[in-house]
Amino acid sequence: MRIMIMLLLSGLLGVQCVTAETNAPQSISEQEYAQVSKRILDRVMALKESFPSMSNMTSAVHYEYNVKWVLDDPTKPHSKTNGRHELFGKDGYWFALQFYRGQWGGAAMFIPIDFGDLKLWFQFGHGGNAKEIAAITSILREENEAFCRQHPEQSPNEGLVGTARKLAAPQP
Repeated sequence: MRIMIMLLLSGLLGVQCVTAETNAPQSISEQEYAQVSKRILDRVMALKESFPSMSNMTSAVHYEYNVKWVLDDPTKPHSKTNGRHELFGKDGYWFALQFYRGQWGGAAMFIPIDFGDLKLWFQFGHGGNAKEIAAITSILREENEAFCRQHPEQSPNEGLVGTARKLAAPQP
C-alpha cells in the first residue's frame, strides 16, 4: 500500500515575501501557514459528508478508493526499476496532499500551489469519474485565492482554475 506522509517543514519565524511593486517585505507568520494547512486538511476531511466514497477516509493527506496498484513487470517484483501503475475500478480515484517549505528535494517535476513560502504538491489519479478530485481542486483554488487576496504580492495559481473546469466537465 502506498503511504504518503504530509511534510510540513518548519522554517524560520517571520518568513519574508517580497512585493514586486515596492520590494517591501511582508511578514507571514508560522501561525498563518499552520492555519492555511489545517484549514485545507479540515475542508478535505469534511468532504466525507458529501461523498459516500470518502466515508472511510481517515486522513486528508492520502486516500484511495477502488484502486489497485500493479507492477509494470510482475516477473520482477523486487526490481528497483519496476514501476507501479494504478488500475481503477468503478469510479476509482486516489489523491495525495503534501505540504513542504523551501525547495522540493524530490525527483519529481511539478508546479506547486504556493501559499507564500508554504508549498503544496497535489497529486491525483482517477478512472473517469472525477467529482471528488474536482471538489478537492475547488477547495485548493478557493484557499489559494483567499491567501492571494490577503497577500497581493502573490498571484493565484492559474492551473487550479483550468484543472477544476476539466474535472467538473461531464466525462464521455
